[in-house]
Amino acid sequence: CPPHLTASAAGMHRFVWDLRYAPPASLQHAYPISAIYRDTPREPRGAFAMPGRYTVKLTAGGETKTEPLELVMDPRIKTPAAALQQQLDLSVRLSEMMAEDFEAVEKVRAGLASLKTVSEKAQAERIRPSLNLLRQRMEPLVAERDSLVSLNGNLARVFEVIQGSDNAPTTQAAAAVSDLANTFEVQMNLWRRLERTQLHAINEQLRALQLPEIETKAAQQSRAADTNSNDKDADADEP
Repeated sequence: CPPHLTASAAGMHRFVWDLRYAPPASLQHAYPISAIYRDTPREPRGAFAMPGRYTVKLTAGGETKTEPLELVMDPRIKTPAAALQQQLDLSVRLSEMMAEDFEAVEKVRAGLASLKTVSEKAQAERIRPSLNLLRQRMEPLVAERDSLVSLNGNLARVFEVIQGSDNAPTTQAAAAVSDLANTFEVQMNLWRRLERTQLHAINEQLRALQLPEIETKAAQQSRAADTNSNDKDADADEP
C-alpha cells in the first residue's frame, strides 16, 4: 500500500497527523466496512498518542525547522490520564512483541526458501538428512497454529481490543497481554536456539562443502510497508 507522503515541490502543502504511533508489524490486515477505495488506512493502525506537548520537525533544502504542538484530550472523554497511559503502555508492549515476531517469521520463511534451494544441489547429498531435519524443525514455527504466525495474529487481536475504546484496559485484557508475553518468550526462544545451534552447524558444513549458506535475512521492503501509519489501500490490496 502506498504511504501518504507530503509533496516535495515548492509551495504550501498539508500533512494531517492521525494522532497515532506507527502501526504494529502485523502479518494480516483488514479494512473496515466503511472503507473508501485508496483512501482508508488498513487495520491494525497504530496506538493513539497521549495528550501532551510534541514537536513538529520539517527538514527541507538542508534546513530543519521545528514548531511546538499541543495535543489535548477530547473534553467529552473523562478517562483519567493514568488509565490512558496504561492503555498506551500495554499497546506499546504488544507492538514491540509483534515487531520481533514479524522479523522472526520473515527470517524463518527466508531460511526455508534458502534451505530448499541448497537441498536441491547435488553436492548437498552428504548432509541432506541434516537439512531435512532442520526443515522439519523450522516449518512448525511458521505453521498456521501454535507458531510465530498464529502468535502475531493473537497479539494483533488483543492490541485492537485495547485500542478499541478510550478506557482503561480491562483486567482480562491485561491478563491476556501477560499470557501472550509468556507464549512470545517460548516461541522466540525456540527460534533463537535453533538459529544459534542447528542452523549455525549446518552452515558450517555447507561452507566446508563450498556450498551457499542458508540465508535468513528478513525482507526489509515488506517490513517497511507495515510500519507506515498512513498506508492506504492499493489496487492489489483493496477493501
